[in-house]
Amino acid sequence: MGRLQALFLANIALQLLDGWVTFTGVSRGFHEGNPLVASAMSSVGPAWGIAAVKIAAMGLLFLVYRRREHPYVEPGLISLAVTYTLFAVVPWTVILANTSG
Repeated sequence: MGRLQALFLANIALQLLDGWVTFTGVSRGFHEGNPLVASAMSSVGPAWGIAAVKIAAMGLLFLVYRRREHPYVEPGLISLAVTYTLFAVVPWTVILANTSG
């Protein structure tokens, strides 16, 4: 497996993990901080709203990955992975770890 493919798959995994921890958090009564996701959830419900946003994000990741020959794709995928880890997955994980459920 090449480096770009691994970065792409890591970003897909982060999207799925973020969707899971987000759904778990909102199911426990916490609020989603991302207005786009919150709007989608209020329109079609938490599960479908999160799923729709995550499917769209994964579709965009696929489009970026298809341009893998472009010099900004690798740094972009790295930046996205770091950003999702630090600002989406870690905060939800900390919140969920500090609550009973």
